[in-house]
Amino acid sequence: MIQVRYDRAFSAGHRTFRYSHRLKLATYEGMRNVYYEYACQRADQLELMQDVLIERGLISESSESDTDIDQ
Repeated sequence: MIQVRYDRAFSAGHRTFRYSHRLKLATYEGMRNVYYEYACQRADQLELMQDVLIERGLISESSESDTDIDQ
């Protein structure tokens, strides 16, 4: 939605509106990047935990392939 408003302000030549919308877009992009980085870290932690469980014999390696099929 902000991108649409920015594009409209750009085509209308409203520089002040473009500036504020550009700041919002940069903020949202930064937030998205933080969430993505967090999700990647959590996925790495979950893979490590799964490896530990397999190593201790609490789950089998076939359990790992079953979860991949569900995706």
